[in-house]
Amino acid sequence: MGAWPFAAGHLILVVGINKIVPTLEDALDRIRSYAFRLENARARRAYGTPSLIGKCVILAHEKDEGRITLVLVKEALGY
Repeated sequence: MGAWPFAAGHLILVVGINKIVPTLEDALDRIRSYAFRLENARARRAYGTPSLIGKCVILAHEKDEGRITLVLVKEALGY
């Protein structure tokens, strides 16, 4: 994760519909029980070392209206 949550003048997020869940609690659970498991396996294969969940970004209370654009793609993208 770079400085994108704060430093980008205009942030464009391209997200697959597989990321949509009903609540923030469900989202955090999805990160821990699903996405992390897959990323950890990928990191072990690619680098020979495990992954970890170090930081989670929750975009809320954006002060600059229009700075963030979400492009929702009607297919599964990534984990």
